[in-house]
Amino acid sequence: MHEIKTSQPDYKLTTTKDFSGNQIEKEPKKINVHTMCYWFEKKGYLLGTKKGKAKRFVELNCISKIKETEFECAPVPGYNKTTYTIKKENNCFSCTCQAFKRNQQRCSHIMAVQLKLFMERWNGRN
Repeated sequence: MHEIKTSQPDYKLTTTKDFSGNQIEKEPKKINVHTMCYWFEKKGYLLGTKKGKAKRFVELNCISKIKETEFECAPVPGYNKTTYTIKKENNCFSCTCQAFKRNQQRCSHIMAVQLKLFMERWNGRN
């Protein structure tokens, strides 16, 4: 389990005790770019080493929704020059990037879209 440490109080996780006296974390009402990877991973959605790149795409607002099932990942200035298209069909994602075409596995662009959708769903509840 990864621990998020920050000096800003609104990012701190609160804890409570269960009936046995064990400390448990309470889920925050809202998450943001600083805490999204922690909760995405804690819920079991995040695997691999692409998360830093995916988090950066979300932090820099590179992900935009084109249609209900289509997204774009804009380039990061000074890093790349290509805009990639991410599509979701039947709960499966695809991307126009080389990594996805080569491996047919979740790339950082797909992960960024999933992070953004996860954060929006999380923040939209309640």
